[in-house]
Amino acid sequence: MADNHGFGYDQRPVLGRRPISALCAGCYKPPHRTGDHEWSGLTLLTDVRDGGYNIQQFPYNDVLETYGEGDYAQELRAARAAAARDRQTVEMAFT
Repeated sequence: MADNHGFGYDQRPVLGRRPISALCAGCYKPPHRTGDHEWSGLTLLTDVRDGGYNIQQFPYNDVLETYGEGDYAQELRAARAAAARDRQTVEMAFT
């Protein structure tokens, strides 16, 4: 699936054998640093057997808000807010 940081999966049966699965699980970086077609968060595979699985996704912001601790989490939140303000300022300058 290359290094596109997007999320996608596919499962195909192989004649006379178990299915083959492919998964591109995104990335784990702050959303203000992701591109339009990137997905950021954690992907958990459950019930993995015979070439298949169930997918659970936990977006980056949800993980940070639920499990983020102390100064590091606060710094990330402040950086996200500053990046959002910067984007808004640039958009306002060109409209």
